[in-house]
Amino acid sequence: MKHSLPRVVAACALALAVSTTPAAADTTTAGPNKLTFETGLTVKKAAAKGARMAADLELKTSLVRADGQRPPETLNTIQFTLGAGVSFDPKAQVQCRESVFAPKGKPAVANCPKGSVVGTGTAIVDARPTVPQPLTGKVTIVNGILEPVAPDGTVVPRSGLLALVSAAGVDAYYSVDFFRQGTLLLVGVAPTPPPGTPPALFTVTGLDLKLRGKGKVARKPYIRAPRACKPITFSATYVLNDVPLTAKDRLVCE
Repeated sequence: MKHSLPRVVAACALALAVSTTPAAADTTTAGPNKLTFETGLTVKKAAAKGARMAADLELKTSLVRADGQRPPETLNTIQFTLGAGVSFDPKAQVQCRESVFAPKGKPAVANCPKGSVVGTGTAIVDARPTVPQPLTGKVTIVNGILEPVAPDGTVVPRSGLLALVSAAGVDAYYSVDFFRQGTLLLVGVAPTPPPGTPPALFTVTGLDLKLRGKGKVARKPYIRAPRACKPITFSATYVLNDVPLTAKDRLVCE
């Protein structure tokens, strides 16, 4: 779907152009499920000569069923594909190790060093029938170092994000991997339920996330903006019972 979003700013030669066309979110359906996806990209003028421009990023999704019920399928992953030219530099911001963020599986942003929080937002959590109405949870996103355990028992650290979702007094965190494919950056989200709770305790049916692109030094942004002014295509994929449901959104630079 071709459209421009408010606050979308793209680098065009030596100038910055602002698009003002109202947003129109992209929607896709598969069976009873409907996924809506909307993106926003705000490019900021480089703070130092020769430096890459930083970009603030907004990702907004909504998963609903035609009958209004909670999706009965298991949500395996949520995956975002960022448009060509948009990329993360995890080393450009302070990082927090997963074992520090969530010692013994209990997450707390306060455990992490100052400056490691790179985003905030909300999540719609559907825990029916336990809770009759969907809940809105607070999301805090930390620039992290994931510490997965290999089959031989060793820990293999890698850069990623740590997202804390707090709703109805329950804290759950999600580890987010970076995967590069050519000029694209894929972010895969694997749910990590609280210890002692079943994986299907709730389903994340909506996200509204805002990540800031500023790095700890002027010349190295955390989220890098495209170098050229051209259309940028993003996609969001919810994998339900191992079946993907994908919606795409296209930002047009003006």
